[in-house]
Amino acid sequence: MATYLIMLAVSVFFATCARRLQYETEYRKVYCVYGILSVLPFVIVSAVRYRVGTDWYIYDEYFHAINEGTNAFREPLFNLLNRIIYLFTHDSQLLFVAVAVITLSFTFLAIYQQSKYIPFSIILYFLSTIYFNSLNQMRQAIAMSIFLYASKYIWTKNWKKYMLWVLVAVGFHISALIYVPVYFLYGWKAEIKKHIVLFGIVIVSMPVLKVVIISILKLTPYAWYFDSAYSSNDFLLAGFLISFVLLVFHEYYNYCGNTNDNMTFHFFVNMQWLCVISLLCTAFIPQVSRISSALEIISILAIPRMVLFEKKRNQRIIVYCIMVLMLATKLIYNVYVCGFYDVIPYHNIYSNM
Repeated sequence: MATYLIMLAVSVFFATCARRLQYETEYRKVYCVYGILSVLPFVIVSAVRYRVGTDWYIYDEYFHAINEGTNAFREPLFNLLNRIIYLFTHDSQLLFVAVAVITLSFTFLAIYQQSKYIPFSIILYFLSTIYFNSLNQMRQAIAMSIFLYASKYIWTKNWKKYMLWVLVAVGFHISALIYVPVYFLYGWKAEIKKHIVLFGIVIVSMPVLKVVIISILKLTPYAWYFDSAYSSNDFLLAGFLISFVLLVFHEYYNYCGNTNDNMTFHFFVNMQWLCVISLLCTAFIPQVSRISSALEIISILAIPRMVLFEKKRNQRIIVYCIMVLMLATKLIYNVYVCGFYDVIPYHNIYSNM
């Protein structure tokens, strides 16, 4: 974990330097340099990893299979990326370099363009384990980062550019289709009473919903999960509880803050509500946590905005601490206790030469 912590510390240091120059137009070039320096630690650690990440072996195997014509993913853009890289080298390591550059470029661009507190968003990206998941589910990680970048077109209601980027994301992972209806969430006011009522309806009707959802999914390409090694369904209690607490904070500041005309924050609250609902379904739908992850990435932009609704400085610091401690607990539980992602111990290509 030391490698990851050093990576985070260096990144946050340069991001803090960049933030101080964020609105100084005469230092725009220096600001950009600091921005690049803040993403480089993440890119380097991701790019030079060796056999780190649960799916590392799968992507290594598919890299050769795609180019030999024996197997391929269903997503054309990811297959194309593999083929382009194969033109230059038959070493799959360059694939991991390319995925790191693409994923982290889109993610950090989104943070620098949209976050209200850049260093904190980077910390959230790390603590929420979204970064660690990107070392595992690489295709979805690219799709999620593209969505995060394209979310700015939701606020400006530029549906053409947004849908174009979503189409690109689908080319890397089919799960990005969920971002199509997400666009239409913008403009819906998040009301705590409605959320409570809807949550109650979902809980009460869960037995029926379970049958309906499973029946529908078995008619889709997703059906193979039910007869695979992924068919064992364990309710992600820890993830659900943390997501639920985050929802409570979002609902509180949406209710108490001056958010009536802040449709972007209403969008964030609705997304967090959907994230909680999707985690409820982990008890009976295989790999539905992928949907939760797809929705969760917006939290690295949402949480900094939420905290800034707290006007009292001391209480704002307390909220910052609660967010960090809660997500740090999630990180430790997922990475150390459950062994998710297979990211420790960290190995790089140079230590295995």
